[in-house]
Amino acid sequence: MINQQRIDSNKVDLEAQRFGANANTCVFTISGNHVKMGVINNVNTAITPLMGYDKNLVIDKNIEIIQPKIWAENHTWMMHRYFNTLEERVVEKERIIMCCTDNQFLKTVTIYVKILPKLEFGLEIIGFFNPLPMPGTYAIFVDMHDGMLLGVCKSCYENFGIPTKFVYGFAQEGTEMNIDQICPELIDLHSSGEIANPGGNVVTFDTTLLAKNYYLAEDEGSKSDDDVLQDEAIGSK
Repeated sequence: MINQQRIDSNKVDLEAQRFGANANTCVFTISGNHVKMGVINNVNTAITPLMGYDKNLVIDKNIEIIQPKIWAENHTWMMHRYFNTLEERVVEKERIIMCCTDNQFLKTVTIYVKILPKLEFGLEIIGFFNPLPMPGTYAIFVDMHDGMLLGVCKSCYENFGIPTKFVYGFAQEGTEMNIDQICPELIDLHSSGEIANPGGNVVTFDTTLLAKNYYLAEDEGSKSDDDVLQDEAIGSK
């Protein structure tokens, strides 16, 4: 068993060198076993500068904790699909993805995933996450079928005032934001197919109604039943 552990460790080291892992690389080991699918077995301390999490607070939790809600809802199913079919769609392929920081903002990273059998844990998935700085770029994740806001990066909050509390998965029920209310042009571009224009598109984000339509709606949603009845009584006078 000791020799096998050394072999497994050497494989991880070789993959790390191949992927260009360095002090900034966040390395996850995730269970691929049926009953613990997606559970984080270990992660290095690089998770803190990359995503803001304390490593001890994510170990034994599902990897979904660092994913946008819309992906997290389907990730375990996709992992089961891989182990059932062995169809490689994401394994051993460097990709650019969006993860969620500890305060729910999107962060762009590169990821490389490797499957590694280990005697003490069974199947494990090794994930190498590297930061991908994109200065001057604003990331916003939208469901273009219905316009629901699925995620925003920190710079969207700092520059446009769009907080994560209006994002699907983190918003109070009924307060999720729809992109149509701040940038209807995106829906039009998607419908016409022009959103895929290689040269990009110029659009306008109008967030002036955020305070009126969302912050006030949130305040209404946080009122107690007695407060609502009182407001109705005052309004009827």
